Amino acid sequence: MKKVAIIEDREDKAQQLIQFLKEDFESFEVRHFSSYISGLREIILNPTYDLLLLDMSMPNYDISSADPGGDFIPLAGKHILNELALEDSNISVIVVTQYGGFDGVSISELHKQFVLEFNPNYKGIVYYSADKTSWKINLKSLINEVL
Repeated sequence: MKKVAIIEDREDKAQQLIQFLKEDFESFEVRHFSSYISGLREIILNPTYDLLLLDMSMPNYDISSADPGGDFIPLAGKHILNELALEDSNISVIVVTQYGGFDGVSISELHKQFVLEFNPNYKGIVYYSADKTSWKINLKSLINEVL
């Protein structure tokens, strides 16, 4: 059984990813984390995950009725990739984003940077759109290549 972590702050997108994995990869054990800190803590303290589906922008902490989640980090996913490289982690990472770019950098340029900076962890980027299904085809293809 493969272990998959999803770090995604938007509940609707996270549920779409979980449902996709349940339908197309039934044997996967999936855990979801909603912020930079909760996701990073889990994958560093439990290095048994095979795959990480990673959002790029998220709050620092989990959002609750008592806490707004701290600062919003536009490139949190890149920070997590940095931490995984420092830890010599073996986890494969696929970035799943619904934005076309970050801080003036397109996702295609970001992909090129990540290939150079975060090899062998980084495996690719998928553009997510709630009203299209092409992301599922692209994500399935990448997961099959990786695992």
